[in-house]
Amino acid sequence: MHQRTVIRDKAKALLLGKTLAGAHVYCSRVKPFSHRKLPAIGIYFNGGQADDGGRNPRRYVRTEDLVVEIVAAELADERVDELLDGLAEQVENIFLADETLDDTAWDCVLSDTDLRPTRAGDREFGSARIIFRVTYETVPPEGLSNDLDVVAADWDLGPVPDGQLEAQDQINLEEE
Repeated sequence: MHQRTVIRDKAKALLLGKTLAGAHVYCSRVKPFSHRKLPAIGIYFNGGQADDGGRNPRRYVRTEDLVVEIVAAELADERVDELLDGLAEQVENIFLADETLDDTAWDCVLSDTDLRPTRAGDREFGSARIIFRVTYETVPPEGLSNDLDVVAADWDLGPVPDGQLEAQDQINLEEE
């Protein structure tokens, strides 16, 4: 299972039943949000960067955007802006209390919030996209060996190479 899936599942578990969205928390950007099931939360990744650090076998340190998208409709006694602010605060506080998302990531930092109100008829709806920069590592599968064990280097010195080797070296690499 990819580490992104593990992190999304953990984010869902951390939010499930702990916000005004209740059980309406989904690991999906495409899950339809029914107006009867609002407020609701969708959790997904928007991608990011990977760095292998020049290691062999490759171990990628990834920094990606984890999006927690809240969709809400105004209630009789509360405007949608206040409802979104309250839900956003709940999500942020839950993630601030566990910056490694239960050790599924190295770090999880709030990086951006995008609020978008809209109207449908006489009812006001809105969404809040809360973006967290998540850093984690993916490692090669068990049993993957480092197939670069020996490096050989030959030198043909001189202003013009003459085909005669003046120096040779062999480097035996050790595993990290």
